[in-house]
Amino acid sequence: MIYDELLARIHHEGFGEFAESAAPGLLEILWRHGIASGLVVDAGCGSGIWARELLRAGFHVFGFDASPSMIAIARTIAPAARLEVARVDDVTLPRCVAITAIGEILNYGDTDLADFFRRAHDALRDGGLLVFDLAEPSALHAGDGRFEGDDWIVLTHKTVEGNTLTRRITMYTPTGKSEETHVLRLHARDEVVAMLRDAGFKVRVRRSYGTRRLPPAHSVFVASIGLAIA
Repeated sequence: MIYDELLARIHHEGFGEFAESAAPGLLEILWRHGIASGLVVDAGCGSGIWARELLRAGFHVFGFDASPSMIAIARTIAPAARLEVARVDDVTLPRCVAITAIGEILNYGDTDLADFFRRAHDALRDGGLLVFDLAEPSALHAGDGRFEGDDWIVLTHKTVEGNTLTRRITMYTPTGKSEETHVLRLHARDEVVAMLRDAGFKVRVRRSYGTRRLPPAHSVFVASIGLAIA
């Protein structure tokens, strides 16, 4: 299991800034495509920060995440959203106006991107959007990091071998030490664009959600059905 109770809390407290800072740009993408209401699917919703911002903007939200601990937090952060524990490859996508997957969600594990894109296309209404970001193959992902909160310290060690990024996470709290290992599959931008087009989408690639730029070797994909990309 990834994002067990401790790391879910640490991620929410220490790294929730990404979802908060990306939210205005994400909402602008939706609005520019004429999407101002309806159901949005928040894939890999984490602790529910983006779901909360969608609710505040007047959308309905269905969020899912593979981590029960993340969903437990999300139910306190976005209580009006419909939330469930599910994996990308297993979830049933409801009819919706948009699907989002922010924060490398589709890089995790062995997610079948081509299958997910086909299922997303089938779930989206005409004019709907699929918006997500991915980490791309690059040695830039490798390295060590240290992060501190009020009662925790996190050390990360990241290695890249081919198209696989392994992130080893060690957490220290007053009560002890805990570890998790996350394995991400890195995806080349051109291959992702080709898969999206094969699934029936029109695609635009960006480097940011509004003013929130992504780190190097990451891209944002805005894929639409039936309407020109704005």
